[in-house]
Amino acid sequence: MKKIMTVVLVGALVLSLLPAVAFAQTNMDPSQEKGWLLITEPGSYVLTGKLTGCVYVDPHEGAVELVLDGADIDGKNGGIVAVSGETLKLTLPEGSVNRVTESGENRQFNAAIYSLVDTVFEGGGALYVTGNGANGICVDRAALTFNGGSYAVKAPAYGIRAETLTLNDGHFSIQAENSFDPNARLVMNGGVIEEVSRTGVAAPACNAAMYTAQQENSSFAQETTNWISGLFNQQQSHEERDGGFNNQQPPEMPDGGFN
Repeated sequence: MKKIMTVVLVGALVLSLLPAVAFAQTNMDPSQEKGWLLITEPGSYVLTGKLTGCVYVDPHEGAVELVLDGADIDGKNGGIVAVSGETLKLTLPEGSVNRVTESGENRQFNAAIYSLVDTVFEGGGALYVTGNGANGICVDRAALTFNGGSYAVKAPAYGIRAETLTLNDGHFSIQAENSFDPNARLVMNGGVIEEVSRTGVAAPACNAAMYTAQQENSSFAQETTNWISGLFNQQQSHEERDGGFNNQQPPEMPDGGFN
């Protein structure tokens, strides 16, 4: 993977840096069908526009922030992949709508957003995530934290997978076989989770107070018709019908939305 030295931007992806960081863009080749945007230095990077390829984060040390401000990333080898560094922060500016998709062709990175380092999501914007291979968002052997944002996640396996998952804020609409890894150490201090079946039907939303009550009272799930247990178990319905995210999804992408 590291042998790939070219940076290929397809469409109109704009990468800008906050002034404190020095970075040079090289080898822009929009004729290629896929490309790699390599980030090898710590710092803050603003991504706007469309990229057909992978944002590959490998600074070896230090923190990287990706500000997704109208970014549309379509990756055949993973959409956003972080393999080294201290932390990865993904910031969604207020009012921004972003999309990260992966085709499922690469088995090494089994998610649209894949990270091997502690990862934090924050901001007030919206992010659509589609993982066609296995997972939507996967943080492997590291901690994943959400401090805000609105997320619509689709995947055939796990919507969000991490060994340690902290939800401080945010709205999550998840359509997957399992919304979360049932073995994850989940801390829910805030936010709202809405599980969506394959039919497009949304279950009642789960907030932090409901999750805490479920943890404290083993009969809580039964008393509320077991809907909360579906957040950690396989979807039961497989019939095909039109549906969506119960009108609580983020706003549509400008080019046609979340598909």
